[in-house]
Amino acid sequence: MYNANKAKWGGDDIFTLVQEGRWTIDKMIEICSAVAQDDGDQVWTATQYNQQDIFGLMTTAHNAYGLMTSVVYRTFENNDGYLSTSIELLTGNDMSSALKKAGALSTMEGVYVGGYSTSRTAWADGKALFMGEVLNYLDTIKDIENMFGYTVVPEPIYTESENPEYRSYVNNKSSLYLIAKNACGGDKEMVSNFLNLFVYHSHYLVYPAFLEAYGKIYCEDERSAEMLDTIVNGIVYDLCYYKNNTAWGNVAEMVNMNNVKLSRAANSFVNSINEEITNLVLNMDKSE
Repeated sequence: MYNANKAKWGGDDIFTLVQEGRWTIDKMIEICSAVAQDDGDQVWTATQYNQQDIFGLMTTAHNAYGLMTSVVYRTFENNDGYLSTSIELLTGNDMSSALKKAGALSTMEGVYVGGYSTSRTAWADGKALFMGEVLNYLDTIKDIENMFGYTVVPEPIYTESENPEYRSYVNNKSSLYLIAKNACGGDKEMVSNFLNLFVYHSHYLVYPAFLEAYGKIYCEDERSAEMLDTIVNGIVYDLCYYKNNTAWGNVAEMVNMNNVKLSRAANSFVNSINEEITNLVLNMDKSE
């Protein structure tokens, strides 16, 4: 599907688009439009079985979080450990326009935003070029027999850049380590040294080996490893996502509905985020 339609978007290779900072939402819209094909009834129908329409992208409402992150939507700043937010942070840097562009992708013809099982089945049947996913899917897809070629690519950015910064969020709200207070006899320095060694070993030995396996074995294209590395190195964390804060969820809904009214909601968002920050600091103080 990808190779058969490349000429329709100028023949650009997707790896090159990412590397040169031309992998934008506009480019993804262009590619999705070129690939999408209605079966003739003028109704875009997605189904888990025997789907006829071909979509450019099939995904879920969760995809809005990835797009929000990629266009650099942030709910708070961290200045030397001091967390803060403001209306200027939430609405600055032409953020409303960036989110509207994300909304245009989510609601265009030939893009399906709906049930996960439908997206996954239809994509595996070759009825969509892109599928919105999270990285844990790699562990599943690698074992599918006779699977066609695939790779991961980062979320598209808002505007072209010679030095692109692709950003991704962590889709796991319980990513943490619990350590008993009496571990190592309560020696916090020993625990800290162990964690540092664990992270060092993972980063410099395990992770490069995984990248090599992913590029050479899973995808049979070493450039795929570069795409995966780009995604991992662009990971950012947002307090409001982890806390299910209304600021994060409401903006995601705006993107999915392509009805972005950020400035109108910014005041209430600031109050809600400040409350989240206050609660976080209180909980941290309790645990010391």
